[in-house]
Amino acid sequence: MFGRLPHVTPMLATLVAAAFHRHGWVYEEKLDGWRIVAHKEGPRVWLVSRTGRDHAGRFPRSPRPSAGYRRRR
Repeated sequence: MFGRLPHVTPMLATLVAAAFHRHGWVYEEKLDGWRIVAHKEGPRVWLVSRTGRDHAGRFPRSPRPSAGYRRRR
């Protein structure tokens, strides 16, 4: 289905006592929900979970944030 896509695994969430903030670091705080990586190739968009499953069909009405971006090499 999406074998040509590069393998990118979402970072695992880690429970910590306090939020980590440091200049030059980019991260996201996972409060609730799913951790999914979006892949776009032409008009197709895949929403791939940490286990490699495509969940795009579960969100048919959700806006595709990657739809307006061009691919960088």
